[in-house]
Amino acid sequence: MKIELSECREMSDKEEASTRQREAYMHIMMSLSDLAEEGKAEQLLPAWIDKYLQRCSPIPGDDIDLDIARICNINQLYQQEIELYNHILDSNPYLPQGWTYLASLQVLNGDIENSLNSVEFALAIDPDDTQALLVKGQDCLLLSNFAEAEKALTKYINLTHDDYYNIALANCMMHMGKKEAAHQLLDEHRLPVIRSVKDRPAKADMWAYIADIYRIGGYYTEAIRAITNALRLYPDAPHYKMMKGSIYLDQGQMGKAVMYFLDVAAAE
Repeated sequence: MKIELSECREMSDKEEASTRQREAYMHIMMSLSDLAEEGKAEQLLPAWIDKYLQRCSPIPGDDIDLDIARICNINQLYQQEIELYNHILDSNPYLPQGWTYLASLQVLNGDIENSLNSVEFALAIDPDDTQALLVKGQDCLLLSNFAEAEKALTKYINLTHDDYYNIALANCMMHMGKKEAAHQLLDEHRLPVIRSVKDRPAKADMWAYIADIYRIGGYYTEAIRAITNALRLYPDAPHYKMMKGSIYLDQGQMGKAVMYFLDVAAAE
């Protein structure tokens, strides 16, 4: 790097020198990612990313920067990837899908408020950005802003015809007291969605999610059926047993509720 930086300083074409310098950093980071011993890349890369951001700004968001972002992602350095994308979008705010991708990273990193801010920039650029609408719907659900989540998810579903997210839409509606519409959505879409989920744990979690939506609306018979389906897949799962006990408790069936709670307690 010392040799590269020295030669870059002597170049007459400053733009070419800047590109060469950024490429040098990128190659070092790529080598660390590909060749370092297991666990070492995650330790060593953040310092190089910090140097890159300090010494190579402004970051234009070209292929070099996107390669570095991919290196961050591969090594699960999401905070560094977020910082890189913030620099990229400062220079190039109209990078295709840039704000949407940043919003997704921020959700992954647990920063819901900033994710929502980023996704609003994405939708200001393209109100029909379906991925941005989906991220906004998920953000608003996590923040219990069910009215905005309903709007975003409805528009996403209308544009994409992706029926999978009708379950999340039903959740919004049930929380907002639109019980009949939510119940109808679940009746129409729960079985096709369940069949589309191939991963066994994800299928069980979807049944539990559906059970909770029914429970919120007071549809206890349907809620019991749904959580029973989750327990058929994982009969010993304590969180599913606790949910079934809670549904019985909401229904006023104290004896059955206590039976499930005691079963969980005995297994601990």
